[in-house]
Amino acid sequence: MRITYMKSKFALTGLLLCFLAITPSASAQGPSPKQARQNLGSTIQQRLTRQAFLSSAKLTAKNGNTFTVEKDGKTYTVNIEEKTHLRRRFWGKSNLSEFQIGNLLNISGTWTDEIKTTILARQIRNLSIQKRLGVFIGKITSLSGQTIVMETAGRGSQTITVNSDTKFTSRTGSAITLSNLAVDHRIKIRGLWDKSNSTITEVAYVKDFTLPIKP
Repeated sequence: MRITYMKSKFALTGLLLCFLAITPSASAQGPSPKQARQNLGSTIQQRLTRQAFLSSAKLTAKNGNTFTVEKDGKTYTVNIEEKTHLRRRFWGKSNLSEFQIGNLLNISGTWTDEIKTTILARQIRNLSIQKRLGVFIGKITSLSGQTIVMETAGRGSQTITVNSDTKFTSRTGSAITLSNLAVDHRIKIRGLWDKSNSTITEVAYVKDFTLPIKP
């Protein structure tokens, strides 16, 4: 019996030693729960500190995938990458070619320098371009090639650029051409409005309320 007891004791001791050998120590398992919480808090704080947001920043220069904008008298550099989301005022998809000097932008992303003057943009929303096609009514003040300048009642003077896809009709719905338009004619147009530059492009139609001339 004593021999059996001793064998069992040695066996248990051996198992305990093996367990201790393969079980990592507390220090090898990583930081304590308190230290882990502190590390997590520090990481979150660093990420929050790096988050960048500019509201209604004015676009002053374009150079490829880099914008220069101004906000509250300060100048910022905005870098754009393939993953950057470009949006119009009402959240429609946009592209770099639509962005014009003078546009107002909301920019969110990450600061990439310590003095916080350079942003890697995650999203840029152009407040000056609305994808939703607007309808405008006014009187023609000048005509030059495919450009029409129209004075509207509520939005002042607007410069309109028509193209080969633009349809022209009279007030009765009959087809007319650009050459039929004249200064002082009252027209209605539908197109894409650039608010900051007072321009309208991608014009779907122009309706001339002055034609045909009333007897």
